[in-house]
Amino acid sequence: MLFIIVMEAFVRLVHSAAESRLLGPTEAAPICHHCSIYADDVILFMHPSAEEANTIKIILHIFDDASGLRMNLGKCSIMPIHIQRTTRNSYKQSLGASSRTFP
Repeated sequence: MLFIIVMEAFVRLVHSAAESRLLGPTEAAPICHHCSIYADDVILFMHPSAEEANTIKIILHIFDDASGLRMNLGKCSIMPIHIQRTTRNSYKQSLGASSRTFP
């Protein structure tokens, strides 16, 4: 239960970044949010830009410092949809996560 409460703080950080326009709106009409959590997995929906990658990285650091929970970016993966390979590679470098193809 405590983990769920702490993860709600992460969702609020992402939501605040979106409200402050640090994260752009999602372009797909059915996707109205940037963050989805299931158990201990997090899915982030964002634009493929270096600015948004840096914003997410900052949010992760803030969350790490505030909660004491550490994100293992070695276990994280980026699954881009309809973006160019060069953009995917720069995103991968910004976040330090592996890149996989979307199923």
